[in-house]
Amino acid sequence: MSQALEEGAIKIAVTGALAAVNFLSAAVAAMDTYDAYQQGNTGEAVSEGMLTLAFTIFGGIAVAALMGITAPVWLTISAFTLLIGGTLGVMFTSRSALENILYNCFWGKGDLYGFWGESRDTIPSQIEKIKKPYNLELMKKRFFIEQHEFINLFSMPKLEISGRPSGLSLGYKKMIKYNFTLPNYESGVSDIQYCFYTFSPLKKIFQSKRTPDEILNKIFDKKTKDAEIEIKDGFLNLKIEMESRLVYASEIEWIYAPSPDLIVPMRIIDNNGNLNTNYIIGMIDERTK
Repeated sequence: MSQALEEGAIKIAVTGALAAVNFLSAAVAAMDTYDAYQQGNTGEAVSEGMLTLAFTIFGGIAVAALMGITAPVWLTISAFTLLIGGTLGVMFTSRSALENILYNCFWGKGDLYGFWGESRDTIPSQIEKIKKPYNLELMKKRFFIEQHEFINLFSMPKLEISGRPSGLSLGYKKMIKYNFTLPNYESGVSDIQYCFYTFSPLKKIFQSKRTPDEILNKIFDKKTKDAEIEIKDGFLNLKIEMESRLVYASEIEWIYAPSPDLIVPMRIIDNNGNLNTNYIIGMIDERTK
């Protein structure tokens, strides 16, 4: 008797979790549908809409099962058909980061001018807006944002850190390797600026303080002079080794300057064409801030 009750409770818990996951997936797909529609990508909007409906049906079937109601077979088949069709549709209609930038730029055809955070007008109307003297400063700011997104795309640096715990490996290796890849690199012109931050424990449990580590910065400065450097096809690969005991509680915050007047990354629009409220400048370890 107790075993049957336990099995019943597990079944209810699993079914409830499935319902929650499907409804959450439906909400995510619905947001993606809206984003695709704003960008003028009708194919992706339809595909994401199909996924929204499929996940909603699956969630409803799970809820019905909790209530002791068996969903008709045709409904389950319909949900699977929508899921497969929507998934294939997204695969063939979704856009790359470059395509999203092109659709959101001045000459793009997305319904939303992502760089300006407003609905797109006709090209002639946009040109007339540029000509207005009182719009001059605003236009400069907007085109600066637009220009820098293309710079981000073609000059985005990369950092790979090896030697840290990963997968089934729990311990650090003796040496941590920092491998920078810097596109459009010009010797004597391009540069990277960095600062190590170390986490120090506070008296309160599970809390720490993040502060610049000048000693670590000086050590890293010396290491860069002995770094392994390779320049190929406009890319600079810079490999620097640090002892793991020095950096295990630290992270490096850095930016890349292909030229003195450029900073990469400096972003105000994400890969989906959504406008951020503030600039995102620089990297922390291997990720954008």
